[in-house]
Amino acid sequence: MKMPNPAVTARAVLKSLLLLTLSLSASTSLAQTIELQAITDFPVIDSGEVPYYKDIAGERNVLAINAADENYREKFARADHVFSGASGVYTVTIRALGEIDGDCEYRLLVNGVLIGSMANPSVEEDYTVVDHAFEGVAIATNDVISVESNALSNGLIPEGDGFAFARGRWRTLILDQQSELTTDNANNVDLSLTVSADSTNTTLGVPVEISLVVNNAANMAVASNAAIETTLPDSLSFFSSEACLQDNQNAQLISCALPELAAGQSQNVSLSVITTVAGDSEVTFTLNADQADNNLEDNSTTMTLTAAEADISTTSGSSTGSVSTGTETNTTETGNTDNTNNESESETNSMNSTSTNAASNSGGALSLWFLLLAIWPTLRLTRLR
Repeated sequence: MKMPNPAVTARAVLKSLLLLTLSLSASTSLAQTIELQAITDFPVIDSGEVPYYKDIAGERNVLAINAADENYREKFARADHVFSGASGVYTVTIRALGEIDGDCEYRLLVNGVLIGSMANPSVEEDYTVVDHAFEGVAIATNDVISVESNALSNGLIPEGDGFAFARGRWRTLILDQQSELTTDNANNVDLSLTVSADSTNTTLGVPVEISLVVNNAANMAVASNAAIETTLPDSLSFFSSEACLQDNQNAQLISCALPELAAGQSQNVSLSVITTVAGDSEVTFTLNADQADNNLEDNSTTMTLTAAEADISTTSGSSTGSVSTGTETNTTETGNTDNTNNESESETNSMNSTSTNAASNSGGALSLWFLLLAIWPTLRLTRLR
């Protein structure tokens, strides 16, 4: 039986150990955990609506809001940290302290973009540790990580003339790396735009409503300052919209501002346009936001509106024949008939009156004649005597 060469065996063992060490090292570096202390690792603590102060009493070692100042209540304080760790996708946990007099809200931001917010649950004991975890947060080296919280009261603990306030205390920010940072899993938005209309066949001069739907399919990122823009062709003119405005210098340039879109959220806007030229009118809408987008291919879409030229002669003839001309003709004919009847009636009355007068005159003359004939013999005898 041939014995193995001790030197070869040793080299093989060393090689295996080296590969195992490198593998463990890579795995350890990828799955690193970073803990940032609120009172030492966040040098900027006054970038919010109100400032934080460092609460080290009782070894709490937290950032807190001075709720004794009524102007600081129900407003958010912010602390900032410039990240020096490796770029990657992290689960980020805000380690807060629960308080019996209020359930404060905590927010995580990266480069000023809201990642998410969570509120403390009700607790029975002051300064109960409460963890708020945000998964899938992409953070690159030199990004600014911010934590915000507010001072709230639950109206249950009397204090002075009112009630006590919880001070939005938090102690630590913990970052557990999940994976390396790539374009696909970065803290980018994933916006898409679709367009539709009740009918793409339009009538000249009649408004047509166009519906636009924006969706953010990102896992965590919030889209801020998102807007839809389009330049209408000369064959279309802007009519109306609640969300879209015309540019002051170029009336064909239309911009539709959108509110912040959280991950998974959609927003609908609409505008009405008028076709001014017969034929096809092609209009393209483009969507953009402050954040980088994982897929730009669905951020632009085109619609074609087709306007038929109206048959003016047919419409005019029909209207004149059935409404204007017919009514005028009927009115005229009715008027003429009434006038004719009136004239005929007047002539008839006149003739009747003449005939009656004539008959009356004739009757008087005959009566006088018969009277003369009757007395004529008497007059004659008188004359002979």
